[in-house]
Amino acid sequence: MAVISRRAGRPLPVAPAQLLVWRPPEQGKEYVLGADVGEGLAGGDASCAIVLERRSGEQAAELHGRVSPERFAQLLDALGRWYRRAVLAVERNNHGHSTLNTLRNTCHYPRLYYHVRYDARAGARPILGWPTDQSTKPILVDDLAAAIAGGHVTLHSQALVDECMTFITTDTGAQQAQAGKHDDRVMALGIAWQVRKRPAARGTTQRPEGW
Repeated sequence: MAVISRRAGRPLPVAPAQLLVWRPPEQGKEYVLGADVGEGLAGGDASCAIVLERRSGEQAAELHGRVSPERFAQLLDALGRWYRRAVLAVERNNHGHSTLNTLRNTCHYPRLYYHVRYDARAGARPILGWPTDQSTKPILVDDLAAAIAGGHVTLHSQALVDECMTFITTDTGAQQAQAGKHDDRVMALGIAWQVRKRPAARGTTQRPEGW
């Protein structure tokens, strides 16, 4: 797909990224969107977003390419709005902060995901975006592996399947792509799956109530 439909009927060109759509948005369905942000440089890591239908866990679309973090934010804004204002979770590590800043303060995306740790104390302040760290990555990877093994997620992207096949746990315990391979699609899918498992209310407002 060369463009994404957005508000006021003005299409947004996707190039140089690529958007693959297997299931266009449907009335009455809810979607979640997970995004892994790359630096956007030639030869560097690509940015990727995976759209899942919340109830079925089926992959609806995939956005992938080497674009700047700010450009990626604009594409995410259009894609998320097209998919019926999907709950949008962006990995906040490194260049993800630039993407989140644009989504929140320029695009004013209405349903950004705010993260609460599973072991957080009562009243803990939610943080904008998905934080990948030593605590959350094993949860993301293990939950996704269980979902795939159990047939709870339906994948249509062959490139995503290929990445899943080359995603390993090293002798040191690190969970990552094999040498020479990539895992941006895997991480985007894992983030989307985590959002799907969590209550929708955590991602329904620009800021949590009381901020």
